[in-house]
Amino acid sequence: HNSWGSTNKYLFVGNLIGQSVRYGKHYPERLSYDDFVAAMHETAAKYPQLRLQAEGPCSDGRQLWTLSLGDESKPTMYFGAAVHGWEWENAFGLLRLAEVLCENPMIEGMRMADLHVKIMPIQNPAGYDAFTRQNARGVDLNRNFDIAWEELPVPQDVVVPWDYNYKGACAASEAETQVIQGIIDRYRPVCVIDYHTADYIMLLPHKGDDGLIESIRNNIKARLKDRYVTQAPYNRAYQQVNMERVSDRTRAPYLIGYAAEKGTPASFLIE
Repeated sequence: HNSWGSTNKYLFVGNLIGQSVRYGKHYPERLSYDDFVAAMHETAAKYPQLRLQAEGPCSDGRQLWTLSLGDESKPTMYFGAAVHGWEWENAFGLLRLAEVLCENPMIEGMRMADLHVKIMPIQNPAGYDAFTRQNARGVDLNRNFDIAWEELPVPQDVVVPWDYNYKGACAASEAETQVIQGIIDRYRPVCVIDYHTADYIMLLPHKGDDGLIESIRNNIKARLKDRYVTQAPYNRAYQQVNMERVSDRTRAPYLIGYAAEKGTPASFLIE
């Protein structure tokens, strides 16, 4: 079920030898969006502390859903995936993360008593089901946020829906964008992580707390060190991977850019 440009991040052999995957879960099939939402309902029913919330309709009319854990008065962390619908694998990782945080609220140094975590595993339902980058209206949602939208160059003289980086008719024109921006506006998260699947790099917005983000990246690197051997993106050679690369800061109409503009000190994208 690999999407174009993604890789198998966890190898069974590695897990047999060194327990490299400590909290993983095997999902036997790629669920449709409606079936995935049903799995979210089942997960929320299993853990009383987990709240399933309808956040509003997306571009095809179906609801966007989040799983929330912890006291909303505490600092918020927002995790999202599949804003590009064909980069869908991390949605299952975030569903599993919700389970893990419920089962062990002190896991890996976390203190859920001091945090509010909000997870939207699938931020682009129509794209997820259709296996496309864009939403149901042909818009690349991660070029549609209300930050530097006018500044983003277009790839050709005439742009139309379904172009690779089509950014929409105006900033935040899309229902999904508006819902996600609303969550950021309401909760003012201290950390926003947008998960993608095409590479191994941390992408940064135009501003944020450099020291905090670097400490997070160093923590990731320490935890990944010597644990994973995977195939490089686009069917290249197998390699040992880590979060070695980090982008320059970029002002662009990305989800992480909107969060940074609204004051999130640690907003970044993980490919």
